[in-house]
Amino acid sequence: MFWKTARIKVWFLIAFFVLGVVLGIFLVAFALEPKSVIKSLVFSNITDHQITISWVTEKETKGVVVVSQGKLPVWPIFVKNYSKDDGEKSLKKVGRYITHHVTITNLNPDNKYKFKIFQGLKTAFNGEFRTFKTLDSLDGPNPIYGRVLSKDKRPVIGAIIYLQAKTASQSSSLISSQTNLTGRWSLDLANLRTSNLDEGFDLKSNTLEIVIVETGKGKVKAETKQGQDKPWPDIII
Repeated sequence: MFWKTARIKVWFLIAFFVLGVVLGIFLVAFALEPKSVIKSLVFSNITDHQITISWVTEKETKGVVVVSQGKLPVWPIFVKNYSKDDGEKSLKKVGRYITHHVTITNLNPDNKYKFKIFQGLKTAFNGEFRTFKTLDSLDGPNPIYGRVLSKDKRPVIGAIIYLQAKTASQSSSLISSQTNLTGRWSLDLANLRTSNLDEGFDLKSNTLEIVIVETGKGKVKAETKQGQDKPWPDIII
């Protein structure tokens, strides 16, 4: 009986020690994880089944988005399906960046969602968004592409590209992408909708395409006409 009691005590002490170590690591990670105020949060690429949430921070931080139609979790470690930056979807680890561009997919049409942005274990932002109805018909693919370069002709990596089309009478919804390791970006104009997202946007010969490049350290505006976007003129910042 004595030995059984002693063994129970030993296992209890070991379990208590392990729990203490795990809790200590958790608290240290929480305390040391960089946190920075979220600025310039933008919704784009909104359809019946997806949305892109993008933002910038002053310091390089981690950033994942958790979406729910019900109660949101307190900690991201309890969530299996969270959305990471588009550039690291296939990676296991979450990197630290100034610009964040996170696309959430597999959503339901015409539904309201809550979301949280986590920086590591810390909640950085709470918000809501709504998807829109499914269109009766979709235009065929209409890809455009370009690149962003610095003044010394080096590729600008990780810049967010926001594009809106305008005619004399109306403006489109906002679509976006991010520059890759060579400073290149691409977008599909078939994803443009009217500003209220009720129908596809009708591109005309006089349509003006306006791009805002968000680098995290400033914004640059550029524009070109329909038909002069394959490729877009290089954007120099």
